[in-house]
Amino acid sequence: SGGKVLVLTIDPARRLAKALGLEGSGNDRPILWAYGNSRGDLRLLNAADHGVDAGRLGPVGRLRRFPRLAEVSRQSPGSQS
Repeated sequence: SGGKVLVLTIDPARRLAKALGLEGSGNDRPILWAYGNSRGDLRLLNAADHGVDAGRLGPVGRLRRFPRLAEVSRQSPGSQS
């Protein structure tokens, strides 16, 4: 649908969005996808619109409440099954 997407850490993402004039609310706000692979990424994943677990531990890892990267890639509109 031609939307804008940013994938950065929390504070740099906010600064970049402000600098590019991408801050907004509702439909004007960019959608933030975040990919993490360790518990150090929990803050980032919690702040994102869509947090994704890209780690190797799966159901035993600290990021287990987020969808796995393989699941998200299968669901994306442009992915091939």
